[in-house]
Amino acid sequence: MTLQQLRYLVATVESGFNISRAAQSVHTSQPGISKQLRLLEQQLGTVLLARNSSRIVGLTDNGEKVYEAAQRILRETRGLAQMGEDFMGQQSGRLTIATLHTYAHALVPPAAARFRQQYPNVAIELLQASPGQIIELVRAGEADIGISMETPDERSGVCALPFLKAPRALLVPKDHPLLDCGKLTLEEMAKYPFVVQAGLTTGGWAVSQVLKARGFNIEAAVTAPDASLMKACIEQGLGIAIMSSLMYHPDRDPGLRALDVSHLFDPSDVTLLLDPYRYLRGYVHHFIQMIAPEWERARVAERVREFVIANEPTFRPVSERPSPARNAGKKA
Repeated sequence: MTLQQLRYLVATVESGFNISRAAQSVHTSQPGISKQLRLLEQQLGTVLLARNSSRIVGLTDNGEKVYEAAQRILRETRGLAQMGEDFMGQQSGRLTIATLHTYAHALVPPAAARFRQQYPNVAIELLQASPGQIIELVRAGEADIGISMETPDERSGVCALPFLKAPRALLVPKDHPLLDCGKLTLEEMAKYPFVVQAGLTTGGWAVSQVLKARGFNIEAAVTAPDASLMKACIEQGLGIAIMSSLMYHPDRDPGLRALDVSHLFDPSDVTLLLDPYRYLRGYVHHFIQMIAPEWERARVAERVREFVIANEPTFRPVSERPSPARNAGKKA
C-alpha cells in the first residue's frame, strides 16, 4: 500500500466517482488510477468501491472507513513538512482561524495582538463562518483552528476544547423602557419586537425554545446576518435582542445598554475546534494558550488522544458480511 494509492482513492471520491476527472486531478492516466485502486483493494483484502458492471457508483461500508483513514494519513503527511519547519526553528507562516462574527470581534483581536508581538513573521487570516462552516473549514484543513459557540458531535470529526461560558444579555437602546423594570421577566420582554440573527445557531435556538416553552412567540421585526448589524438596528430603535454579553462594549456601543438575563437563559459555550489528525505548528499551540490559557500543549495532546481512541473506526473484512453500496446512484 502506498501514499499514491491513497491519493487516488481520495481523488476518486472527491471527483464524484468519475475516474476520468480523478485521473486529471492527480495528473495520471485513467487505466493507471483504476489499476492502483484494484491493487489497493487486494492488499487490504476488501472491496472499497461499489461497482455496477464496470462503473463505480459509491463506497462500501469498509470503503468509507478506508477513505476517512486515507484523508487523515494524507493530512498528516502534509503536516510533516510543517513539523520539519518547527524542528528547524522557522517561526514564519500563516495562522488561519475560522470563527463566528461575534468572536472575530470580541475574542480574537486581543489575543492576535499579543501573538503578533511574539510572532511578527506569522500572518493571521480570519475566516468568518457559521458553526457548520467552521467545522467543514477545520476538517478540510482550510483553517488551523475554529472558534465556535457550539460543541459539535464527535462524529463530526473535529475535536472540541471548551474554554469559556459567555453569559447572555438583553441589548436595548439607551433610552428603552425596560431599563426601568428592575429584574427582567419574559413577560416584559415579550411586549417588544425583536432583532434576530438569520439562521439560528444552537445558542439562538436554545433562547427561542425557552421563550416558546413559556408560551411566548417573539415578533421578529428585523432579521440581520451578523451581530454588528443587529446592534445597529437596536440602536435605531427597531427592536431588542438577546445576544452574547461578549458583543457589548460600553465604550464602543454608547447608544446601547445591556441588561442581565442570566436568571432566564443559560450561558453559551465558547469552544475551540481542531482537526485531531493534523499536525499543528508550535505557534498555533501558543495562540491557543493565549486565547484559552488552560489548554496548554500537553493537555491538548491528551484530549486529542482521547478523541482518536474513542472514535477509531472498526474495520471488518468484506468476507464477514455483504458490503452494501453507499452513495449508490452517483454518476461516474
